[in-house]
Amino acid sequence: MSTRMTPEEDGPYGKAARAYLKAGWPESLPIWKGGSRDKQPMVRGYHGREGIWPDKTTAQMWASRYRLANVALRLPKWVIGLDVDQYDDKCGADTLDELQADIGELPTTYMSTSRGRDGADPDAMSGIRLFAVPADYDDVAWPSQAGPDIEVITWYERYAICWPSLHRTGKVYQWYLDGVPVRYLPSPEDLAVLPVDWCEYLVSLANRGGSHAGATFDVSAASSARQWMENYGGGDECAYIAEIGPRWLAAMSNGSAHEAAKLAVAQAVKAAAEGHTGINSALWPVRESFIARVGARGAGQRRRGEGKATSEWRAMVAGAIKQWGGDVAESDSVCYDLAEADLDGRNG
Repeated sequence: MSTRMTPEEDGPYGKAARAYLKAGWPESLPIWKGGSRDKQPMVRGYHGREGIWPDKTTAQMWASRYRLANVALRLPKWVIGLDVDQYDDKCGADTLDELQADIGELPTTYMSTSRGRDGADPDAMSGIRLFAVPADYDDVAWPSQAGPDIEVITWYERYAICWPSLHRTGKVYQWYLDGVPVRYLPSPEDLAVLPVDWCEYLVSLANRGGSHAGATFDVSAASSARQWMENYGGGDECAYIAEIGPRWLAAMSNGSAHEAAKLAVAQAVKAAAEGHTGINSALWPVRESFIARVGARGAGQRRRGEGKATSEWRAMVAGAIKQWGGDVAESDSVCYDLAEADLDGRNG
């Protein structure tokens, strides 16, 4: 349920702190604005993993004592934020585009930003997008970053500064929904649910490298590999690919899924570089089989493996393209006799 924005007292925190509590947010922190402590909490012990949650009396006292402060939301445990920075030398919006192309589109949800949503403004994509997470992910570990210049905000790490706080530039933070400013306070219940594929991706980052795993995510490599596959992997399957593709899939059922997938990817990239067409359609069922096998979970376990398997597949593709995808023939001039093809991988 949303709550109307109605100024009650002077100052950002005085205007909004009680309203956010009424809208269902468990904690609104008073935040310093400007100076050396800009964006830092004015109270201790009420944020971070060890921070306690304020009771009603404490919240009322803050609203009176810190009425001139900025306001930030400490998120509920079932909400996370993606803080995208796209200004100066930061490229978070570009990272977000890459991730959505790879993982899937994010649903429309509420965003807090001081940088506006004017399409002519290069900073327009900056802001904190808030999402509810499925119940199966309430207590997982999240990474600190989703990718370059996209920080992950959780109940225990960081917080979301929001309306009617003042940015140091003098701009007022606003709430937006689908690029349009809203004149009410969103409730946590109003947030879009983060897709499972995105949950799996983020959890896989945390599992791979701890809380700072996202800092090393190579979006440019993933982008280059995807572009290579788009440029050279499409089209109808030629005679060679139509024959060898089913063998890749059959190999996934016998022995190591990793070895079978690695061989299939290597042979596919080599074939495309030689001018054969249709490797994308031939590799797709291999990819699905690999993710299903490697990402399978046992009874009572969380389904975290699929994100890890997807990341491994992408790494295999990027590695194969780096090694064998440099010189690409102009066309599929020869589909050589399959009896002479190196189908058992003895040469690669």
